[in-house]
Amino acid sequence: MTSLPLLIVEDNHDLRDALCITLELAGYTLIGAADGCEALAIMAHERVGLVVSDLQMQPMDGLSLLREIRRSHAQVPVILMTAFADVESAVTAMRAGAADYLGKPFAPERLLQLVERYHLHAPQASKAVAPGASLDMKSVERKHIMDTLRAVNGSRKLAIERLGISERTLRYKLQRYRLELPN
Repeated sequence: MTSLPLLIVEDNHDLRDALCITLELAGYTLIGAADGCEALAIMAHERVGLVVSDLQMQPMDGLSLLREIRRSHAQVPVILMTAFADVESAVTAMRAGAADYLGKPFAPERLLQLVERYHLHAPQASKAVAPGASLDMKSVERKHIMDTLRAVNGSRKLAIERLGISERTLRYKLQRYRLELPN
C-alpha cells in the first residue's frame, strides 16, 4: 500500500522541525505547515493520510482547523496536541472529531504509536481526496517543494519556514529529487 504524507501543523518552528525529523526517521513522508490556514491551503491540492496539529495557534487554532477538515476532508484523521492539556479541551476535541489528543510534552514513541494507528494509506483514503489524483507520493512531495521554492523566489530561509523542515532536510530533499534552487 502507498502511504500518504503526514501533515504536521505547528506554529513553533523548532517543535515542527523536531516532529518532522522524528517521523522522517520512522520512514514517513511529511508536509509541514506553520498554521491552520496554511494547512487548509495545502490540503486543497495535496492528499494527506493524517494531520497532526497543535491546538493553540494563530490565526486559526487547532480546533477550528479540525472542524474545517471534518467539513472538507472527513476521512482524514486528525491528532491534536497541546501543552495546555486538560480534560475539558480533550473532550471538546474528541467531540469535534479528533482521532486522538496528545498532551505536551510526549514521548516520541507515543507519537509514533498514534501515527501508526491512524495514518491512512492510499486505498483507504481515496474517497477523502481529489478524484483522479496521482498516488505517487514522491511526485506530490516533489511538486510541493518545487511550488514552494517558486513561491519564495528560491529563498532557502523562506522555503524552510513554509515547508516546516530543517535546512538539512531541505538539502536532502533537493538532492533526492534532483532539484535546484531557482535563480
